[in-house]
Amino acid sequence: MSGILMDGWCLIPASTDPRLDFVNMITNILLLRSGPVKIFKLVISSSYLNLRLQQQDIDRWCLFLTRNGIEQLHLSVYYSGDIFKVPVSIISCPTIKKLNLAGFAFNCPVTAGPSSPFSGVTTLIFNRVWFSRNKHSPVIPFSIPKLEVLVLCGCVEMDKFSFSAPKLKTFRVTRSKFATEWKWFELHLKVIKTLHLSNEFIMLDAHRPSFPTALNLEVIKLFHFIYVDKKPFALLLQLLKKCPKLSELEILMHDKFHEMHGDASSTSADPGSWLNGEDINMLKKVKVEQFRGLRYEVLFIKTILSKSPMLEEVVILESPEIDAQTAFRMPREMIKFPRASPKAQIIFLKTQTPIYNLVGPIPNFW
Repeated sequence: MSGILMDGWCLIPASTDPRLDFVNMITNILLLRSGPVKIFKLVISSSYLNLRLQQQDIDRWCLFLTRNGIEQLHLSVYYSGDIFKVPVSIISCPTIKKLNLAGFAFNCPVTAGPSSPFSGVTTLIFNRVWFSRNKHSPVIPFSIPKLEVLVLCGCVEMDKFSFSAPKLKTFRVTRSKFATEWKWFELHLKVIKTLHLSNEFIMLDAHRPSFPTALNLEVIKLFHFIYVDKKPFALLLQLLKKCPKLSELEILMHDKFHEMHGDASSTSADPGSWLNGEDINMLKKVKVEQFRGLRYEVLFIKTILSKSPMLEEVVILESPEIDAQTAFRMPREMIKFPRASPKAQIIFLKTQTPIYNLVGPIPNFW
């Protein structure tokens, strides 16, 4: 569609209304299609303020797409102060398999209705989506029966997004604002195998940790991990104890925030004390990025080494900001440290370029 789009823009005569020109171009391209439209992507950022779309424009295009076999749909519309509603035709469309929406408001259904919302969707990405719900309606989870991958990034009022997804395997929740407890995750932690989180979710209920048990969780990936004391690390270890099948852990330390005081030289605390003597039995691989060799980073890694009898590999990518003395001393200190697993290897690497997204790119079907 991209080649057709550029050609169409060149053929349309200029007018005094850029929005109307753009809307007519998209509409004409869609209406002139003789066959189904399987993939459609529209991304408009705030830098194109003269193209201020209206809700009716989005609704009309989506109605056409959902009637013509759309399977992969990406709509990103960022305007300061403007929030579009998710078109009803998208919510009820049975042919969409991969859906990415950014800059929308989603009014969550209060009942399942005759057909499930997003009934055919296997990959769902909500980026900067504002969730809402009728305040007088009970919170009843609706089912997304085929969903396997869910990404929620920068979303607001996420606790109003109540759903069930029996086939969900990968769940990524980052930089989202909501007031809830870990119990919001409980239904999903029973089925997922991979969980991606940013730092704020580790600190949920920090005063009273109540992590639900994740029976099938095998991989946890954390990024922008922020700490000024040992509490985030201690809470993370409590979470790991709730994952009996966990085999892989990846952490990206935040590149701007770290301990206010202390360095790797003050590591006299017993690493095992954070786990109260318990082991993390199934953990096999650990990766830590932006490592600076600071006190609680070192204690955390030593805890993993001393309490993971199945551990095979610990990969440590040093931050470019690590001082030369620590970079020289730390590998020798770690190699000498006793390990619960005789097979555990410790690998130190230099970070070549800044790491912004440990958990990998958002699925690239668009």
